[in-house]
Amino acid sequence: RYEGSVDAAGRRCGRGTLIITDEDDGSLSWIAGEWAEDELHGPASYTAADGSAVHGTYSRGSLEGRVLELGSDGTLRFVGEYAQGARDGYGIELRADGGCLEGTWREGVLHGSSCAYHYPCPRGGALVG
Repeated sequence: RYEGSVDAAGRRCGRGTLIITDEDDGSLSWIAGEWAEDELHGPASYTAADGSAVHGTYSRGSLEGRVLELGSDGTLRFVGEYAQGARDGYGIELRADGGCLEGTWREGVLHGSSCAYHYPCPRGGALVG
């Protein structure tokens, strides 16, 4: 269901929230943001049923540009670029073990030879390996 502004034609526009119910377990997730002509267009946040979230900017319904992905506990999991709704461009993925992947993504997949895994350091920070 949608809660927010609609235009004269009944299309989502302005600020609003789309609430999504999972058909299998009834859990709720939602997307809150700016809408234009029934598509997300502008800053928006998606929050999954488990509390994980994605914050970024949409262009005609597709996540584009700088994005932050957060885990269900609120910790940063990824910061980087998106294109057409998927990781695309430079980004850093923070891993549960304390290390991180750094590199370039293409269509959601880590791509190319210039990527690195930074191992967690027991004294804080990361070691390049």
